This record gives sequence, structure tokens and C-alpha cells, in this order.
Amino acid sequence: MKQKRAVLGLAFATLFFAVLLPPEAYPDGKVAVILCATFAFFSSLAERRIHPVYIKGGLCAFLVLILHSLFLSVDAYRSLEFTATLWAYYCLFGFFFYAGFEPEKPLAVCIVVLCAIVSVYGLYQYFWGFQQLYSYISTSGSDSVLKVPALERIATRRIYSTLALPGTLWGFLAIAVPFHAMLWRDSGRRVKVLLATGAAMLFAAGLLTRSFGFLVGLFLLTATWLLLFHRRVVWRLAPVVIVLALVGGAFYSIRQGGIQSSNPASLRAMNWITAWTIFAAHPLGTGLNTYGVMYSQYMLPGANETQYTHNTPLQLLSELGYLALTAGAAALLLLMGAWHRGEMRRLSPYLLLALVVWTAHNLIDINVYFPSLGIVGAALLGTLLRRPSVVPQPQSKAGTFALATLGIRALRQPRFLAVAPFGACAPRGCAVQVVSSRPFQGIVSEDRCLSEESS
Repeated sequence: MKQKRAVLGLAFATLFFAVLLPPEAYPDGKVAVILCATFAFFSSLAERRIHPVYIKGGLCAFLVLILHSLFLSVDAYRSLEFTATLWAYYCLFGFFFYAGFEPEKPLAVCIVVLCAIVSVYGLYQYFWGFQQLYSYISTSGSDSVLKVPALERIATRRIYSTLALPGTLWGFLAIAVPFHAMLWRDSGRRVKVLLATGAAMLFAAGLLTRSFGFLVGLFLLTATWLLLFHRRVVWRLAPVVIVLALVGGAFYSIRQGGIQSSNPASLRAMNWITAWTIFAAHPLGTGLNTYGVMYSQYMLPGANETQYTHNTPLQLLSELGYLALTAGAAALLLLMGAWHRGEMRRLSPYLLLALVVWTAHNLIDINVYFPSLGIVGAALLGTLLRRPSVVPQPQSKAGTFALATLGIRALRQPRFLAVAPFGACAPRGCAVQVVSSRPFQGIVSEDRCLSEESS
């Protein structure tokens, strides 16, 4: 069963919209992502690719989440708004999971092209964009209370390209590294020159984010690659680890002053403790995407202003309570069953490397709660775990109708909770002013939360 080109275009357009017009920053981006993912999924559903179990499981999961949002959430609006984002993940994962073809190479090409665009724009932002933005703000009529923090933020010269935060950018760039390696394997000389150029821009942009997380991502990629391909010669490749350690030391010396004032590791630890405290106080959960609402009540002394835990499992635990534990246990049982049946042994090592970085990013930064990376993760997981073959499935009119109703509800979600670039982390206690709508000029002034959120 071959996919139609228009349907494939919709699926991969979801990735382009998610990265180039990040839904966490632009309402148009969110609408485009949900539309493309929904229509791609329903096209597969109309072609009878989707298994009834996936339909029934999705309906049950969304029903539980909607009921939880309506009856247990402290802010039903925020919870239902995030449910629309989860719908996009569900649709895109289902499309790739039941693709019926080998989507690895098209996905790799898509990610590499996106990485080139993001890297070029990030380099432009560093050498010219920040200067233009500095001049724009300096000559604007904004209040000095808002202008000074914004100028100080620009002075850090930490690029974020088309995405919302430097932390989001390094996550995407690190995920893209294995896809460059995948295409390098069977490419000709000209393509390899392009890939090498793209990789050089990738590493340059990653270093210009000045995020420790980018080094963590590279270290994890290196360590996993050694375990997969070079277990016997691991000591010969030890210099790579030493080089990464030296680069990390250089980063520390460069940012030593900023680290002393706001250590990202200690601030994240306080966010994680707060998430656990919220779960202990509300074991049934407070509703999806409500960590920022509850944070002020449980904020530790000396902690930063934030609405994200910077740890996806802990944030879900604080927001869904025992429901998150139940879902995690079910996912683990499904993975163990797939491993027992031998379905996990055919995993692509390159996709596995990208999954390792994506998972690590979920543990130390904002990931699933930012659709720009959440969409990439849904496509990655769907491709990694896809069914080897797809046969026509029996149609369920009731299930299709229920899914259609759910999809329309997601598309008609209330007004989008837009977050300007660099403004994604402070729902309260921070003065926020969008200075310009242009991507490289989209910046807000926030108290001291910004110095940590994008570390």
C-alpha cells in the first residue's frame, strides 16, 4: 500500500511548520501543524491503514484526558489547549507508525534540510541579526524598565534561530546529527560535500547557543555510537571524549560569571523538587499544562520563575498524578512485549541515536511541551517503531466518527496561548513585551528567569 504524494507532503509539512514556525511562539504555526497532522492521519484512516486498536486506544486516552481536564484541572482552558497539541502528536505518530513504506530516508532528508535552514539563520542572527535588534530596541520608545533587560538579553548573543529558546535549538541540532550520518553512508561525492557543509554549520550554531545541553547531547551521541559500533575499540576513541570534556571546560570558563549568579543545574533541580512536591500534594494531578499555575504556591527560595519543570516525566507526574504513572507503566509493558516478540531488534541505529538525544532533552529541558520538538519526536518514534507491513484494516464507522469529532474539536480549540520567542518561560512575575514580530527580532524582557530557562 503506497502513500499518495500529497499525503506524504502533508506529513512532512508538519515538520517544516513545527520548526520554522514553532507553535509555541506563533498561533499560525500551531494551526498549520494541527491541520497537516490531522489530514495526513485521516488520509491514512480513509485508506484503511490504521488498526482499530490504535483508534480505540486513542479515543480512550483522549476521553480520560478531557475528563481529567474538565473535573480535576485547576485551569481547564490550559489543559484542553495542550490536549490539542497531543492530538497532533497522536496523528503524526499514527501516520508514520502505519506508513506502509520505509520513511527513514525521507525523514532524514527533511531533518537535514531543516537543520541547514535553522543553522544558516542562526549564524545570520549571531553576526547581523542581534545588531539590528539592538539598534531597533535602542531607538524605540519602549519604557526603560523593559528596554534595559531586553538589551542585556541581546548582549548574551545566545542564538535561537527560528525557535523559541536556545535550549530548543540545541535539542533539534543534536537530534539532526545522526540523520547527517545516515545520509552520508550511501551518498555521492557532491552530496557528501553538502552534508559536510551542513554539519559544520550545525556544530557552529550549536556552539553559539552556548548551552551545556548541546555538549551533553554530543557526549550521549558519542557514547551510544561507541556502544553500538565500536565496543572493542572504545579505548582508541577515548580522545573524542577528552576533546568534549575540554570543550565543556572552555564553556564553563566562558560562562563562569553567569553560572555563579544562576546555576542552571541547581535551578533545574529546584524545579524538579517543586514538581515532586506538587505531585505529593495533589496525587490525582492538577491538570495538563498547569505546572506554571501551581508553581508559585510551591516555589523554593532562590528558585527561578518558570512554568516548565525542564523534565517531561516529572511535569506530567505533577499534572496528571497517578494517571501519568499508569500511562508510563502501560507504555513500558508495550515496549517489553515488542522486545519479547523481536520487533525491537530491527531498529535503525541512526534513529536510535536520535531517540537517545530526544529522550535526554526531555529529561533536562523543555521538549514535549514545545511542539517544535514534540512533533519531531512523534515522527521519530513513529518511524522507529513502524509496522513492517500494513494490510487493509476493517473500518469502524463509530470510531471514525468519534475521531473526526475529536479532530474538529482540536481544530476549534479556543484562542492560542501564544508565546513570543524567549517568552516561553515566564507566565507570571515577569514583564513581557513583544518588541517585534520578525523571527530574529522576536524578544521579550523577563526578570531573571530568562538567564536560566534557555541554559
